[in-house]
Amino acid sequence: MIKMAKSSYRGGGFSLTFRLSLGFTLLITFLMGAVGFSIYVRERNVFINGVVERGWAMVRLVNTVASEAMMSGNYGVLGEVMKDLHADGSILEAVVLDKKGDIMASCGFERGVSARAKDMATAADVRKLTPIKDGKGKVTAVAFTSPISDSGGKSVGHIYILTDFSFVESYLRQTVYNIIFNFVLATLAGLLLARLIIIRAVGRPIKGLLLATERVAIGDFSYKLPVATGDELGRLARAFNAMSGELGVLFNSIKSIVGDMCSTSKLVARHSELFEKESDRMDPDRQTELIKEINSCARRLVRASDQLNSLALQFKTQN
Repeated sequence: MIKMAKSSYRGGGFSLTFRLSLGFTLLITFLMGAVGFSIYVRERNVFINGVVERGWAMVRLVNTVASEAMMSGNYGVLGEVMKDLHADGSILEAVVLDKKGDIMASCGFERGVSARAKDMATAADVRKLTPIKDGKGKVTAVAFTSPISDSGGKSVGHIYILTDFSFVESYLRQTVYNIIFNFVLATLAGLLLARLIIIRAVGRPIKGLLLATERVAIGDFSYKLPVATGDELGRLARAFNAMSGELGVLFNSIKSIVGDMCSTSKLVARHSELFEKESDRMDPDRQTELIKEINSCARRLVRASDQLNSLALQFKTQN
């Protein structure tokens, strides 16, 4: 007797739900990375532009006060303004030079105005911004240099202002740490949520379909898949139930025909054996009756064979 065997193949590699959740997680990771990078670039540009704008605003303020001081010869107000800017942390170093290079006012220099500050100030015929880098190549300060112009637009001196830039680097570094931290959290949360959603939406229906397929593989056509949704998986479940039902009808028909053929074959064998043993003692009428019954059984077998052939033609198989 031929028995339908249950498939024992389990496959290898990662499951479909894991691959789908991994794909969604990679997509979320890419989007989060793009958003984080755009935030970093925007914050960096905002802070750098803020430092630059504030620096030039201080240059304009010192320029106005210094021009008036040079015209009046009173440098007290200029000194107070520069000390106030230095006190609130806006200026690290600053110096105002006249046309000859003499110091009119300064702040922030512990050992006197450095030669570098004087050289940068006197070399500035136009407004100029110079980044100051440390030994590692990081920008730690920004130097603003500009000529001092009087009301007529004539250059009467020079300004050198050094502003702190390290706080911008510190803020941007902290921003990067926050972005990375949120990025990792979002990736882990995305992986977990995507896996839970995919297991519920895809994994369970596929497991149910696998179980139903194994039941059909061992000849059980009574199992029906639950149809919980109207999407592609729901339509697949309905199609599988319809296929299983049609196969059940076909196998029941085959079973009925085979049973009829079996009983008819037994009847033919019994009549043939009886005719062979008692043909010499059997009256002619009885012989005729047995031959008719044998012929009737033979026709039934022919009809059953035709029915089986018709059912077999419904199956498409490869040669």
